[in-house]
Amino acid sequence: LTEFNSVKVNLFSLGIVIYIIMTSYYPFYKHLAPKNEEIYTYSTHVQRLYQEGRFLDLSSVLFRNVIAGCCYKRRFETAKEVVISLEAEI
Repeated sequence: LTEFNSVKVNLFSLGIVIYIIMTSYYPFYKHLAPKNEEIYTYSTHVQRLYQEGRFLDLSSVLFRNVIAGCCYKRRFETAKEVVISLEAEI
């Protein structure tokens, strides 16, 4: 995504928040949230992975279809669609 002030960016972020809630981890990070100088290194690493088209293994994550739909499949146009999909998976 290159347009940072868009609904798609917000939906991507929503997918990441759902991932963090479901796993208790940040994407590609297996500790508590990165802190201080580690934040820069972490965000640079994750940004590079996303740019390369690499995303998380969601096979064992609850709501994986919703997360994928928000993040790399980009199949949602509104947050309401995300809520409907979440409700359908409950």
